[in-house]
Amino acid sequence: MLLPPLPLFSHGLLSQEDHCPSPQSSIGSRSETPNLNGWRARKDSLGVSSAGDSSGYVGSMRDSEASAISQSSTRATSPDGTFTSIPRNQSFATSLTGSNHYDGETEEIEANLLERTFAHELVYNKDGQITGGTLPALIERLTTPDSTPDATFVSTFYLTFRLFATPIEFARALIERYNYVGDSPRVSGPVRLRVYNVLKGWLESHWRNDCDMPALELITAFATRQLQIVLPTAGKRLVSLADKVCATNGQLVPRLISSIGKTNTSIAQYVPPDTPVPPPVINKSQLNALKNWKHGYSTVSILEFDPLEIARQLTLKESQIFCSILPEELLASEWTKQSGSMAVNVRAMSRLSTDLANLVADNILQAEDAKKRAIIIKQWTKIGDKLLDLSNYHSLMAIVCSLTQSTIMRLKRTWECVSNKTKLRLEKLKGIIKHERNYASLRQTFQNQTPPCVPWVGLYLTDLTFVDAGNQTTRQLPGLGFEAGKSVINFDKHMKTAKIISELQRFQVPYRLNEIPELQTWLQDQLVRVRTADQGEVVKEYYRRSLLLEPRATPETQTTSGKEKFEMFFLGSKNNGFHHSSSTTNPVM
Repeated sequence: MLLPPLPLFSHGLLSQEDHCPSPQSSIGSRSETPNLNGWRARKDSLGVSSAGDSSGYVGSMRDSEASAISQSSTRATSPDGTFTSIPRNQSFATSLTGSNHYDGETEEIEANLLERTFAHELVYNKDGQITGGTLPALIERLTTPDSTPDATFVSTFYLTFRLFATPIEFARALIERYNYVGDSPRVSGPVRLRVYNVLKGWLESHWRNDCDMPALELITAFATRQLQIVLPTAGKRLVSLADKVCATNGQLVPRLISSIGKTNTSIAQYVPPDTPVPPPVINKSQLNALKNWKHGYSTVSILEFDPLEIARQLTLKESQIFCSILPEELLASEWTKQSGSMAVNVRAMSRLSTDLANLVADNILQAEDAKKRAIIIKQWTKIGDKLLDLSNYHSLMAIVCSLTQSTIMRLKRTWECVSNKTKLRLEKLKGIIKHERNYASLRQTFQNQTPPCVPWVGLYLTDLTFVDAGNQTTRQLPGLGFEAGKSVINFDKHMKTAKIISELQRFQVPYRLNEIPELQTWLQDQLVRVRTADQGEVVKEYYRRSLLLEPRATPETQTTSGKEKFEMFFLGSKNNGFHHSSSTTNPVM
């Protein structure tokens, strides 16, 4: 299953029309503002003032005062801080259309519209990008009639709105937006179409049956009682979609990965569907050995298979899970929940990675002869090298972390039997996944990487955790004069989260490789065999095996029997560094 993509994040400035200027209100006049279900809209004219902070610009409303020096209502701020004025005889409509030809009724409706705007409750950064706002203000921006909605803003809103509003609150805010735009065809028409399109997109591609169903009744009632009266076709379409989501578990129109989500350095080098699939590297003798193993007639070793084919089968297994990761699994550190976590695919990748690391260590420590252990190290190093060729960094990380943990690295006699060629190959792999400078080398590799690819998911989970824990859910909107400020949604946090998820999503492209069922069955059996609920105990067990195979070079351990070795191990276990070694066992989290 492929995820709905998020578009590439851009950093362009907002256009001047994103900061809508307004007419100067009559001095001394005031009008009453309706209470829209608790939403407070400021009165009279619209102005924009600088917050006095270099980090952002804040749109704000000011009440008209009976003073000759109060001219703020005629000014609007552009992202670079310059002010433009609107002539006293020019209305809000003419500031957008450049025309003075409109009737008195339109002027009155548009004046009423200005009283109900929430643009003053948005926060911008110095580049003109929205970084915060109240829910009504963000909904207003989502359905702005002045320009095409920003694709990044829209997709981020769909992905993250459940973090700052319930589905019912989201639906109600859209309906309120539909209602308060008034009856002016010039303004209400585009806004109402966009409200419909937002609801349609939600139902088609972003609906979640596990949490969105409470809002369905509200949406259906709106479609039948209001939308169908003004836009009959749109109303019927919305009702039809609402009926379908009741009968469908998941999105009605799953989105495919597109070129929008890729960086400039990796433009559309996907594997074409008609590209020939490479033939499997396995012979009849190996297949017969797997059949005999399945029936319990013989055992099979990792050394009996070509490293390339093992890497391919691991990649197919890993890629299937990776491509199934849903965006909601990556929100609010969902994968860290001890119980009830919906991040089933993220946790499955973590488990597979841990199992693979355990399998590598288990294969090495099962061999009693140092030369045999060296051969197994060589085989797994070759498999890691083939994983690199396949761009499977997740499995590569598991293998390299296992080969370089203290339990394996302390086997001096074993490493003396490993060839220099194998050691150099391992050093190359270590250089790619090294953690220095926050995995700078690996990040650069991902930036230039083309799909299909299985990235090391732990890198993205770390970044998502940092954003989630390091940014507050709200930010402060400065007040005006003696008026207190107010807390608004920190939308910048959600934009950062969406950007990280979009970077991961662009790799969710299936591999074109042949699956070998017999080999897949054997690999799965091996991974399950070394799986355990207590990873700490596994670490101790592997270190115990390591000490038995190559005891410490002390006079006591060199002359003791096998039984005495066990006794010495248990007596000294508290100081043998088990807890230290356990920190390198899990390569993912």
